Amino acid sequence: MERFKGETKGIRQKCIRSLVDVIVLNLLKNKPMCGYEIIESIYDRTHVLLSPGTVYPLLDSLQMKGLIDNKVDGRKRIYMITNIGKEAFERMSAEYVKTQAIFSVGFGVETEGYINRRK
Repeated sequence: MERFKGETKGIRQKCIRSLVDVIVLNLLKNKPMCGYEIIESIYDRTHVLLSPGTVYPLLDSLQMKGLIDNKVDGRKRIYMITNIGKEAFERMSAEYVKTQAIFSVGFGVETEGYINRRK
C-alpha cells in the first residue's frame, strides 16, 4: 500500500488546487485573513502547500469578480469575503456536495466511512 502513497497524495493535491477558490471563500467566510494565513490554513487542513504564486493571483481574481475585498493593515493586506462572495460560496459549495455524491455513488467510493475514520 505504501507504494501508492505518491499517487494518492497527487490526487489530494489536484482536488485542492481545483477547488482552491471555494476553499479560500470558505476560509474568508469564517474570518478575514492575509494571504500567508490563507496558505497556512490550507496547509494545516490538507497538508498541501500552495505557493504564493498560486494564491495571490487567485485572490486578485476573486477581488476582480467582487467576491472578496481587502484592506491594508500595516504591511499586511487583509482579505474578507463580500456579500456577493458569500452567495457565490453557497452556490459553489452546493454544487460541490452534488458532485461529491455523484462521485461516491458513480464510482462506489464510500466518503462517509473515510470521514468517520479521520475523526
